[in-house]
Amino acid sequence: MNDEQKLEEAKALVARLVELETEVTGIVGGFKKKEDFARRFLNFSHNTWTQLKAHTYYDGRIWSKSDDMRECISDIEGRLPQLRAAKAYEKTFLETAFVKAAKGRVSRARDDADGRRIVVCLAPTGYGKTAVANYFVSKGAVKVEGSQSWKSSYRSFCSAIATACGTPVPVGAKQDRAEEAMLKALSTRDGTLVIDEANTLSGPCANGIKEIVNRTGWTVVLLAIPEFWDSFLEGNQGEVRQVINRCQRVIRQETILTEDVKLFLKRQGLPEAFASDVTAEANYFGGFRTVNSLIDEIKGDPTKDSLDKAVRRFRQNVAAFNLKK
Repeated sequence: MNDEQKLEEAKALVARLVELETEVTGIVGGFKKKEDFARRFLNFSHNTWTQLKAHTYYDGRIWSKSDDMRECISDIEGRLPQLRAAKAYEKTFLETAFVKAAKGRVSRARDDADGRRIVVCLAPTGYGKTAVANYFVSKGAVKVEGSQSWKSSYRSFCSAIATACGTPVPVGAKQDRAEEAMLKALSTRDGTLVIDEANTLSGPCANGIKEIVNRTGWTVVLLAIPEFWDSFLEGNQGEVRQVINRCQRVIRQETILTEDVKLFLKRQGLPEAFASDVTAEANYFGGFRTVNSLIDEIKGDPTKDSLDKAVRRFRQNVAAFNLKK
């Protein structure tokens, strides 16, 4: 293939990427900064993309980026269904105070001048950590769930993150190679990494998170149960200090708010006057799981009498299974 043919092929690739940029921009509702499309979806810089669109990159020899453009096209086309599903998810998503706080911290973390790109969100089981994770995944974040193996294996931590980013680590790879694969997988673009069950982290994993923040453009969101996180801090003070220095202010969700419960009731067309009673039970045990459970019980008969009966059954079940400790 001669240079003229390579140029025409490269122009077609640029044209397809422009189409995809337009489509993605429409799906996500636009980008805050002109560089954000490249940061999230391309494996080269915004400046390079601008030059490619103008056909001026590398003195017009834009075919030198053809392989990179093909890779980006394949990646974006593969992500379109998820992006569309995420947009649909937004229409039913309830933005609680916990989610709003997490959104705000992540927004600040991404452009923090001091490199504080770690956001820690703590909440008991049922108090909204899954909703926070789902929200960021709907916005294109990569999610990894913590594993007990991380407590004794840094390689397992690195492998899980690399695999989640599309770069599986070979079975026989040693720890150093696994770490290299993880950092390489994260280096092609900027993004948000959500680590759920972060209470399974070890000291070496804390160092790994520090390396991610130092050597890539990714923001890391850690979701954990408060008491387990506090134990992790106590047992790994030296390593954790390096992480804390790169953290935004920690978010602790300790109670369910009445205003949040009203969002759930409103979505089901139930009286907001029930919010105080439902909130009290949610904070007694179970958090938002209890909110959803009570709503499911009363939505066929949305009366105060029905709610009172549902609350009595709830309390009996908690007592019977010795759940409240």
